[in-house]
Amino acid sequence: MLHQCSQVQGRLDRRVTALDGRTAVVARQAARVAAGQRPRGRHAQVDEAAHAAALAQGRRTADDVRYLSACLQALLEVVVPGHGDILDSAGRHQEATTLLTLLAQVRNGAPSDVQREVERLHTALERALPGLLAFAAPLDGVQQEARARLGRDALTTLAWAAPRRTRLGPPHGSAGPAARDVASRRHAALRRLGGHRAREQRHRELP
Repeated sequence: MLHQCSQVQGRLDRRVTALDGRTAVVARQAARVAAGQRPRGRHAQVDEAAHAAALAQGRRTADDVRYLSACLQALLEVVVPGHGDILDSAGRHQEATTLLTLLAQVRNGAPSDVQREVERLHTALERALPGLLAFAAPLDGVQQEARARLGRDALTTLAWAAPRRTRLGPPHGSAGPAARDVASRRHAALRRLGGHRAREQRHRELP
């Protein structure tokens, strides 16, 4: 799903680049018209304001899709920070529903020639989300226990640091036994889910 988001993002960005590249040409054509000359070309664009509006609309659509794709990627992290706590599976699904609503708004406000592109992305994401978030429910019990053992503040800090561990580098000193145990339980839950998915896949492949 993230790959499809990336593909759509690339097409939107290329469209913006192409529009931006025509800005100087439109300005020159407008200058010719202002000087009483005929514009060059059969389909010359001479309205600078219309071109600027189309460019702004295209950029806004590309930026909005980029932002929502980043939100989707964040929702698929093993631990997701919320408002003063970490998100459980219900919270993830609520955030995903909001994301779909926002993507529909982006689609409605997109340039007409890319609306179907954003619509296909919305449809694909709507169909894929239940499967994408299936891993979250088995982690709820682990996260509840972690909250009880480590405290909400420490758990939120760990959630914030997890996707940044490459940039932050190794922690100073070793993790405490409670944190190590929580991590072990979390990975065990993910392994169980992975095994369940593998069995389902083998069952579907049977004649």
